[in-house]
Amino acid sequence: MNFSKIPVGLLIIMVIVAIIILIEAGYRFGKMIFLKRTPEKDGVVSSISGYVLALIAFIMAFTFSIVSSRYDTKKSLVREESNIIRTVWFRSDFLPDSDRVATKRLLISYVDTRLVGIQTKNEAAIEESLVKCRQIQQLLWNIAVANGHKDLNSDVAALYVEALNDMITIHYTRVGVSLYARVPGGIWLILMIMVTLGMMMVGYMSAITGSNRSWAFIILAMTFAMVVGMLYTMDKLYSPFTPISQLPMQQLLDFMRSNL
Repeated sequence: MNFSKIPVGLLIIMVIVAIIILIEAGYRFGKMIFLKRTPEKDGVVSSISGYVLALIAFIMAFTFSIVSSRYDTKKSLVREESNIIRTVWFRSDFLPDSDRVATKRLLISYVDTRLVGIQTKNEAAIEESLVKCRQIQQLLWNIAVANGHKDLNSDVAALYVEALNDMITIHYTRVGVSLYARVPGGIWLILMIMVTLGMMMVGYMSAITGSNRSWAFIILAMTFAMVVGMLYTMDKLYSPFTPISQLPMQQLLDFMRSNL
């Protein structure tokens, strides 16, 4: 199973159950040590447990900084792409009449395709929209090249080609950031291992102090699960909990349709 395809709610439930099981395993092991009257100082175990939990918090904070930075980048790229496409739209006014109309229709189709592809949750539909975007980019580039050959010394043509090139570049930047930039699997693995050890230490420490099982363990499990769920959902391509607003692109599409 692809880890990124797990629903966020299911992941949170899985983490809660796993943490409760780990705490219980640590508790039972600690109880076994406690019943054997094996000498063990509570202060030492408490200190180690505190260190482990502090390291877990550090790894979580480090992971959050990665997903938060990427989240902010995705939001800024939406605004930047809409501004670049708007520039291409305006500079296309200097093209001959037939090419200008064709270019503007292609730009409308391009932005519409981008929005549909971004808002869908189906990977096949996303890939299909990317293919269509590449085809539109090629058509726009062909028009630019044809007009550039007619007037090789035109500064206006050069400015249009520059804007079109920027539009294509930022498209692939957004694709790279959204589809392929993820929290490395090694970090997730380290985080899971440390959470495993930390939760077992919590149960173990509770047992050797002679304490009974506490309902607070469930609260602890839910707290960790919510944090992991937040990190996971911010790292996904799309999540209803942390959506990337496409308002700049939608406003651009409305503007282009009203000014065709």
